[in-house]
Amino acid sequence: MGRKVFIYGLKVANDNEFRYVGKTNRPNKRLKEHLKEKPRKFSYYKLNWINEVLKSGGEIKLVILEEVNESKWEKIGRAHD
Repeated sequence: MGRKVFIYGLKVANDNEFRYVGKTNRPNKRLKEHLKEKPRKFSYYKLNWINEVLKSGGEIKLVILEEVNESKWEKIGRAHD
């Protein structure tokens, strides 16, 4: 049996729409990393969204969608896109 990973979604606390789906093996640490992330070429949309929510007084929530075996995460993660 392989290592477990978490498929997660990011959303505004009072909204049901997920704006980002990812995977991690440390959900609490990963949320903190998202909130402190520096701009990178492929992350501007996510970073701008997070910054706008925080500036307006909103809260970003990380919601665990599924816990899976690491070897199967890509297939399952795509189902949540």
